[in-house]
Amino acid sequence: WCRKIFALGAKKSNVSSTDHTDRGSTVFPLSVSSVQSVVSDSFFIIHEVPMTRSILFTMIVTLGLGASTLRAQEKVLLGKTADGWATQLKTSGDAKLRRSAAFTLGKMGNRATGALPAMKSVYAKEQDVKVREAIVYAMAEISRDSLSIKADPDLESIFVGAIKDSDTYIRRSGAFGLGCLAAKSAVTREALDRALGDPEAIVRQRAAASLGQFGEAGLPSLKKALADSDSLVKRDAADALLQIENPDKVREVLKELLPICRDANSGVRGAALKVLVQIVDPTDKDALATLEESLKDIDIDNRFYAALALSNIGGDRTLAALPVLLEAAKNIEVKRRQLAVLAIRNLGPAAASALPDLVGVLRDDKDAATREYAALALGGIGKAAEAAVPALVEKIKDTSEVRKIRIECAMALSRIGPLPAAVNAIPALLEILGDPKQDTGLRDRIMFALRVHGDKLRTMNGTKDTFVAIMKEPLTAENRMLRYDCAYMLGRIWRADAPDLALDLLHDFLNDTSIKIYLGTTAGVGNVGEGGTGKVTVKDQAKGDGRVMAVEALRYMGAARYSPRLDIMKQLRVLAGDGNPDVELRKKALELVKGTQ
Repeated sequence: WCRKIFALGAKKSNVSSTDHTDRGSTVFPLSVSSVQSVVSDSFFIIHEVPMTRSILFTMIVTLGLGASTLRAQEKVLLGKTADGWATQLKTSGDAKLRRSAAFTLGKMGNRATGALPAMKSVYAKEQDVKVREAIVYAMAEISRDSLSIKADPDLESIFVGAIKDSDTYIRRSGAFGLGCLAAKSAVTREALDRALGDPEAIVRQRAAASLGQFGEAGLPSLKKALADSDSLVKRDAADALLQIENPDKVREVLKELLPICRDANSGVRGAALKVLVQIVDPTDKDALATLEESLKDIDIDNRFYAALALSNIGGDRTLAALPVLLEAAKNIEVKRRQLAVLAIRNLGPAAASALPDLVGVLRDDKDAATREYAALALGGIGKAAEAAVPALVEKIKDTSEVRKIRIECAMALSRIGPLPAAVNAIPALLEILGDPKQDTGLRDRIMFALRVHGDKLRTMNGTKDTFVAIMKEPLTAENRMLRYDCAYMLGRIWRADAPDLALDLLHDFLNDTSIKIYLGTTAGVGNVGEGGTGKVTVKDQAKGDGRVMAVEALRYMGAARYSPRLDIMKQLRVLAGDGNPDVELRKKALELVKGTQ
């Protein structure tokens, strides 16, 4: 039994680009015998009538959730197939029933693609304005849901023509249709650009949303839309910017986006802030004042977006974002916790007050990615995170923990540096490093954590023996760099006292062109969606020719050690020659060659 279902139509012209702005009387299909509907200017009422549970469920889902398509197995809607509704559209003498048929075909999505020829034919002859608008909108919905018709020239022509219609709602639906069709032609682009000058905001709004499909090419038009007098036009223009893959190009409209962050409409502010999350970087100091102000937004999501954007700029001035990020780090939504925890990393040493929270996340959070980002955040705090060293070592030792988390904990130690707590951790690190059964990637990153101690390692019992033992391990694809690292460390720290085996591996290192120099790790957040969903980007950065490390190790060992090795000298001369494009490596290799003369 269905008592009464009210579908309130929007009386205002400005609505979300994801909603069907009704002209006030579009009705759900009226032809099912068990349903008697009454249409008013602002809503329609389905009176209390007996019906099956399945029909009631379908109506509630379709009306209440605004579903634009049906599940693949649903080929019939309210007792009719798409062909049945197409027949009603073609033959009914009642404009309301024709309009209902068009509306329903749109809701059937790609299950109604076979009805498109009939819909095109009816549209060409239809005189009723409301029916014509319903047909245009329905064809747009079918296009949006059907990959096979994205380049239909007939539909493109219909939608472009609709943009020129005298009726506001037909123009609106035409602009919507060009976005659903996603035809990236010059004709579509020109039509949408023209629609941005329409006197009605709902037309401009749909045009702005549809321009996102053009990517960078649509940027000039979207820049114009960002300055529109209507808030929701600006909102949909901002949303469209998220479809542009190159954030550097979107940064060209940063000045236009910043004022929108202060718009009276919360959704408009949120749309602009989400774009800022994706595009700002440490050079965008001009955005700081606006983002700091947005941290006080009454909307919790907008405060979160502002905090994420500030983290992507980073630096001491962005510390104001920390309370918002810490609150989000307690959220039950996993993705929001992930974004918040990682964002703290870029606040740097100023975020030291977050240590207890981050250690708690590292130890206890059930989500592996969130624990991983906590380790990254602790490393980002650097020296000020010394109190977290025991927790990091505990995770490194935990063989049941996820590999990536153990690795990031080791890297965090390398960023914290050679502080007393880190010195105390060296024996535990050596134990793991010297165990061939441990993950090779983890052992390699433990070398990073040890390297920061420099010459102090010479006095650490077991360090040299561990390095030598690793060099003697059978060569595999996985341990190649680890063995190189040990040879480098022995040459760099023990110098003339380094074993001959270190020279053997340094010779191999000199001939290995695949090694790059690790510069560090960058982390950021972007593509933030509703409710804080989004993605994180963590990248290791490397450049240059890593063989410069082998050359440096040989320099520390001294000419008396490496000059008798003819194979090493031969390769040093090659690297010192004009054929070597790496200037730094060529210069350092030449110094070693001259040092033997």
